[in-house]
Amino acid sequence: MLFSDITDCEMLVYRCIQEADKEIGLVGIMDELEKKYQKDWKRSTVCTFIAHLIEKGYVNGRREGRVFYYSSAINDKKFLEAQVKQFMNFWFDGSLEELVQYACLAKGISKKNAAEIVAAVKELEKK
Repeated sequence: MLFSDITDCEMLVYRCIQEADKEIGLVGIMDELEKKYQKDWKRSTVCTFIAHLIEKGYVNGRREGRVFYYSSAINDKKFLEAQVKQFMNFWFDGSLEELVQYACLAKGISKKNAAEIVAAVKELEKK
């Protein structure tokens, strides 16, 4: 599966499904889109995005009576790793150092954060 074939809008819908503790219905997805991302999309629009996510293999759908329930169909850790790698390759030519520098500048790094980064790098070097 290519993790780069998902649009920004599909990503928002997927995120709502992925963050749900259990299967989530269309109304729940629409509520989360409005609450978290201020997206007041029509029902048909959200259904289209869900259909695309199912076609692409990101989401499972199940019907119970007249209601459809959706859940994540992929390993979220692998998905996140692929998204970070794609972002890093596109914006920083694959340089982890540049990515970390920009992340530190954008966040305003504290001494504690710097120590955590150094510890994480040292841990990676052990592997």
